[in-house]
Amino acid sequence: MTEQTNTEQYERLAQLYMKEKRYPEAIAVYRQLIQMKPDMDSFVLCLAWALKDNGEVEEAVVQFEKLFQKELARKLFTGFAFDELVRLFREAKQYDRLVEVCERAVAVQKKDVHLRHTLGDAYLRAGRHGEALAVFEALAAEEPDMSVFHASVGGALVAAGRFDEAEAAYRRAIENDFPGKEGMFLNRMGQACMLKGDYGRAESAFRRAAAASPEEAVFRCDLGDALVMLGRVEEAFRSYGEAVGINPAFEGSYYYRLGNRLMKESRAPEAVEAFRRAGAADPANAFYRLSLAGALGACGRTVEAKEILEALRTPEEGS
Repeated sequence: MTEQTNTEQYERLAQLYMKEKRYPEAIAVYRQLIQMKPDMDSFVLCLAWALKDNGEVEEAVVQFEKLFQKELARKLFTGFAFDELVRLFREAKQYDRLVEVCERAVAVQKKDVHLRHTLGDAYLRAGRHGEALAVFEALAAEEPDMSVFHASVGGALVAAGRFDEAEAAYRRAIENDFPGKEGMFLNRMGQACMLKGDYGRAESAFRRAAAASPEEAVFRCDLGDALVMLGRVEEAFRSYGEAVGINPAFEGSYYYRLGNRLMKESRAPEAVEAFRRAGAADPANAFYRLSLAGALGACGRTVEAKEILEALRTPEEGS
């Protein structure tokens, strides 16, 4: 058997293990493949993915970092490992590490607008609003026709509490883009206000977004979330009801989203109603019923919660 044939067999075995979610076995095989072919970056990448899927995130970061260092040394920046590191650090909310990896990439690829925009986003997530704003303003000055850069300026200004300037930046984004995009950018402004904790301004932005794009059901859901944060739950239900009217096929998922928002804000009694509506829209969805049981339990209605949980177990016991 040739070395090439042996390598191919190991690779097929590792792919099979990954498909079957047998991650420890896949990890062992990919480590063997790397010993056999230490210059094959694809094996290191696959090992990193296997480690991540197996919950060994820090070890996955070590492998992605090896590849990232190679990416930095190349004239053509592929960014596969960079993208994975960015994704991992965002998911873990490790924003200092996110900033560090983005700064390293931009230091090498100074003219890459995508990398610079990612760096600006990293600064924003890390609470470094001034640095984020500087990055986005530079990009908007260099590419004045790029609406996304003006919208990012607006987001950074909202985070800094400079709302009037943010409004002007979002307006520039709207003016620069294609007709019909006003609702999208107004919705982005609303999301930025939600992150800032200014729910009154978020409500205003979401209402304007919904008026500009009446066909976008999700804008009504976003408005409903802002209303929940303002304590106006009845209005939130009406807003979600409007979303259902626009897109009835998503009735279950919309009310499930509302229920989760209410639970997050310690409004279990109102969440019960949202989860009931979700379950009525899709009775076969076990997640909706399980969430309803959780909300009932949080209200002290343990008997009802127990009945739902027992009903969920019964099909399994009879199968």
